[in-house]
Amino acid sequence: MEEVSIGILEKLFNDFSAFVSTEDKQPFKTFKNSKYIDNRENYKYSVFEEAKKNLASKWWNDADIGTGKIQAKVTSAVKARVHHSSQWVNNNLINWRQVDDFSKMAVVQSLEKTLYNFYRNKIKPNEAFEQFMSEGLSYQFIAYLFFIKEKDQFMPISQDRFDKTFSELLGLDFKTSNNVSWDNYDTYNKILKQVYKFLKGKGTQATLLDAHSFLWILWEIYNPEKQENPIPKVDTTSKTVEKELEKPKHIDIDENHSFQLEADEKEELAHDINPIESATNLTNEEKKALIKIRIGQSSYRAKLIEYWQGCSIHGYKNSDLLIASHIKPYSDCNINEKYDLYNGLLLTPNYDKLFDKYYISFDEDGKIMFSVILKQEDLEMLGLLNTDSIIKEKLKPQHLAYLKQHNQKFIQLENERQEKN
Repeated sequence: MEEVSIGILEKLFNDFSAFVSTEDKQPFKTFKNSKYIDNRENYKYSVFEEAKKNLASKWWNDADIGTGKIQAKVTSAVKARVHHSSQWVNNNLINWRQVDDFSKMAVVQSLEKTLYNFYRNKIKPNEAFEQFMSEGLSYQFIAYLFFIKEKDQFMPISQDRFDKTFSELLGLDFKTSNNVSWDNYDTYNKILKQVYKFLKGKGTQATLLDAHSFLWILWEIYNPEKQENPIPKVDTTSKTVEKELEKPKHIDIDENHSFQLEADEKEELAHDINPIESATNLTNEEKKALIKIRIGQSSYRAKLIEYWQGCSIHGYKNSDLLIASHIKPYSDCNINEKYDLYNGLLLTPNYDKLFDKYYISFDEDGKIMFSVILKQEDLEMLGLLNTDSIIKEKLKPQHLAYLKQHNQKFIQLENERQEKN
């Protein structure tokens, strides 16, 4: 049995909550009440309800077996679009080539008998799974059949997506790809049930399907360029058309702010955070130097770029060279502070490093303050000016609350530096 680390789940949940809170513009409390989750993931509930209605298995009888009626009912239960939240959305829980292949199948009496026995509870789940395999149905299609039978027990599957999620986010050595079997599917569901139990314990009123959505959203935020199936788009013929989230090209990663990653670099990252945090052979500085995924950081950085329109000090425009810098260090923030727009500056690397080390700070008017250890030649070499200040038109009272904390830490360290000198 694969055991999911509670420590990893705690970290993922904290960051997930922060991301969803940012998107909803209010604290995340429950899956049901999040507009962001409803728009992006809760169409799955509508898929289930419409599938059950179209399947209508309680009206099947023995005489239907071999007539094609049962296969036709199953085909009607796998709809390309469903109506959710007053709009039409795509059903992305299954590969449509598989649906097309099933709809074109000749009537197979043995398959209809298995479907009949399965949906009428006349056969055990493991036996049904093995018989579906023997009929040549794919892993994803079989999982979908199980899902529309009982969503509180069985989940749809996307093998490649969940294999990567289990490995890179949960640190599990478990794969579903090329491992179609009842034991494998049973383990897959048991992993999701562990996540569900954890989420339910957080007071989120989560369901098993919410646990599925939780992991799906996490993967997309960590890997915005690697979506194998796009999130359901609203049918453009509908009156209301939702805008897709913009996917920035970079993700900032680090304890406070320091790296920008390209897609190929992200492949090399380790996502198991606990061993780093608990390592006894590393100093705090060394731990900070190790890359730590900060979920939603791409969205956070995109919002800072949109707000500042360049460097927060001198307006430099090339965003590829700008770093999303937290005023209050990320590690010291609560959930809301981590992704608060007003807790962020966009800085060029020289200012970012000095700000991170408390060699510079800003007063209540946004004017720059220099550490005593920075000599005039240092300022000249680094391109710093005594007249530097945060762009006044962009500086808001909410920024000042965070800057005050940074300034207090700066003054404390300055006193210590002067005592040493």
